[in-house]
Amino acid sequence: MLNKIVACKRFTILPFHKRISDNVFAEIKFNELENLVLQTIVFNRLKDVTSLSAANQVYPTTVHKRFEHSLGVMSLASDIFDRLFSPDSISRASKSKRDKLQGFINGYDLEYWKQVVRLAGLLHDLGHLSMSHVAEQAILFKRGISHETMSYILMKSPEVKNILYSYGIAVEDVAKVALNQDEYLKIFPNYSYSPFEKIMNEIVTGDAFGADRMEYMYRDAKNSGIVTGEFNREAIIKSLVLLPYNGNYHIGVMKNPGVDAVCDLLKSRKSMYHFIAYHPLTIAYDNMMKKLIRDLTPTSFLDVIDRIAKNIGGASEEDIKSVAIYYELISDSYYLSAIKELLVYGEHPEFAKNNSSLFDKVERLKVALGDKFEKALETASRYLLRQHDHKIWTLEPPNFEEKKQNMNKLLIALREHFGEEMIIERTIVKNKPNPDFPILNSSGKVYSSFDDPDYKPFLEDAFARVYFYCHPDIKEQVHSWMRKNASRVLGI
Repeated sequence: MLNKIVACKRFTILPFHKRISDNVFAEIKFNELENLVLQTIVFNRLKDVTSLSAANQVYPTTVHKRFEHSLGVMSLASDIFDRLFSPDSISRASKSKRDKLQGFINGYDLEYWKQVVRLAGLLHDLGHLSMSHVAEQAILFKRGISHETMSYILMKSPEVKNILYSYGIAVEDVAKVALNQDEYLKIFPNYSYSPFEKIMNEIVTGDAFGADRMEYMYRDAKNSGIVTGEFNREAIIKSLVLLPYNGNYHIGVMKNPGVDAVCDLLKSRKSMYHFIAYHPLTIAYDNMMKKLIRDLTPTSFLDVIDRIAKNIGGASEEDIKSVAIYYELISDSYYLSAIKELLVYGEHPEFAKNNSSLFDKVERLKVALGDKFEKALETASRYLLRQHDHKIWTLEPPNFEEKKQNMNKLLIALREHFGEEMIIERTIVKNKPNPDFPILNSSGKVYSSFDDPDYKPFLEDAFARVYFYCHPDIKEQVHSWMRKNASRVLGI
């Protein structure tokens, strides 16, 4: 199977004979090539990588994994591709526009690129570590890389690369579609996307209506039970169209019902930030998990990551193989098992001593962590026993920046009185401007979404929060101090 090289000039996508039932899409179809990718160990580990980190501490049903999300992105990206490039879609344009669009497409093998887009959707999250963005923040961001960087590295692992190559698929084509363009250009700064490749990339990663964004928004809403997070993805897809804009073709929408559906998506995104990803309790558990991940991650794995971070585009085959093996070992279960062992060691010492394998393992960790061990032991117990940090103050818009200056005075005063380790501050600012995209109105005019009256209210729609937390042991003292001193410190 793996030595079946495609020799013909034109690519023929394999039929979608296989199916998986899904609670979002009802059914996801895939072909023989995609099935081989699904069977790899490096992809299957995504069954043990939670999409929403510690959000299940707040919403117990948010236990879905990157595995099903990746399948959903593949399916949704395929639907978007079909909408944009099907003969029916192209034939709807006027003859002059149709001829120009056909000229833009000519020279590209659409069957090949549809398969690339599907694989990019399937593999785009391959590089996520345990608890998704929590481990990314704890490990990868500190080294100037992201999960997308590691997705590229894992696509180049022999297990995945050999399958793609055997079916005539170039790993680099999949990577340039799967990774955000900025992330890909960090690895290959001299590369220049063609206008066609930009559209392929936007199908998967686009900020307005990319498959990744639409899939996780819809799946997160459905699994959490947050109905305000739902939106009409079918209406968005049906309104998509390739439009000439700013000197090239871009993915745009027909005014009706496209703009209203996209606005609903943006409202849903803000709602999901508020209720799930940046819920103060989710943040509190994420903070504890980050500390534990930093303490429990093998230093040998971090050494490999450090080497890759220094030379991503030229990572050695040995390091790629090593990191793929570590990824197979280190997922949610790895950390949660270690945390449970710490809890047993700390809460039930006699039981731990009678269980030699558990006791020896924790003793080795104790030596490795040195004076950090007791803190890790306490954090592990608190995480599992739900003794999370206690929220004591929240700052949110309006006048966010102005109020934040006063908040810093309060933070300094609290830390001076209770100690820096006992008071935790977390700032979340999502102020990336909402995307510009072309809109086609009923009279055939193409114009910027920034000029659309229905879309304009969303242009400055940032999400910002500052949370202050205290250690649960001192929450009563902190609240007492706040009642007596907060107004004075803030100058209210």
